[in-house]
Amino acid sequence: MSDFRAKGLLKELNAAGVQASSISAEYIHFVDTDKKLSPQETKELEKLLTYDTPYEGGRKGTFYLVVPRPGTISPWSSKATDIAHNAGLMHIKRIERGTAYYIDSDARELIRPV
Repeated sequence: MSDFRAKGLLKELNAAGVQASSISAEYIHFVDTDKKLSPQETKELEKLLTYDTPYEGGRKGTFYLVVPRPGTISPWSSKATDIAHNAGLMHIKRIERGTAYYIDSDARELIRPV
């Protein structure tokens, strides 16, 4: 997450009454396959899912995982799954992406799952 985006989210949290001191985020990928991938396939998948700048933030604070609603398939998932199939990874049924947020706050009880 860029510094600009982190500052914006901190501002929104503070405006909502959550006195957070820091926030960071990283993508987490979930892969559903119909069989175990070979080492070669795993390596190819790792290359496909390595994009953006690597996460270097500390995992400080409370962990919140944001994923698409159950039963839905995000546009990102459809595209990522198609790309994997085009790369020859035919045993992949679906790839989905979630965002892991790490929020450091003394007021953890104010941040509730929805």
